[in-house]
Amino acid sequence: MSMMDKMMDRMIGKMSPEEKERMMLKMMPLMMKDVDMAEVMAKKMPEMLRRMNALDIYNLLKKALPNLLKLITAVKENMPKATKDKLRKIAKEMMPLMCQKVMPTMMEDLTMDNMMPHMMKEMMPHALSHLLPKMPDDVRADFVSRMTRVLDEQGNASL
Repeated sequence: MSMMDKMMDRMIGKMSPEEKERMMLKMMPLMMKDVDMAEVMAKKMPEMLRRMNALDIYNLLKKALPNLLKLITAVKENMPKATKDKLRKIAKEMMPLMCQKVMPTMMEDLTMDNMMPHMMKEMMPHALSHLLPKMPDDVRADFVSRMTRVLDEQGNASL
């Protein structure tokens, strides 16, 4: 790491999260001025969406929604007019592309047979970690006993 990199790390490390956010909002338009986002998104979105599952989308939305209005407001206030115009163009170009190309390829292999086991594998441990602490002790003990029995029987059953 060069001396300049070390100095930047120390300087940025001392900044508050709000200061870092303001700095990034000011820097982003400068870094993105020559980037054609419609082209970038058209190339990257299909690959990104193929890797995402329903739980990924749910978690992304859950994290984004509480701060979405604040983020949109901050971006609008700090975005130059040229960038706003580019975003309108991107939106107009991307929606037909998403509807015609990306969504059908995402949905083509989606069936209840392959979707449900994956969703259960991802969601069940997450749900249990949140629900079990909220159950009364006697209900929780009975539920865990029944669940353990089912998992043991079905987990060891040969298909």
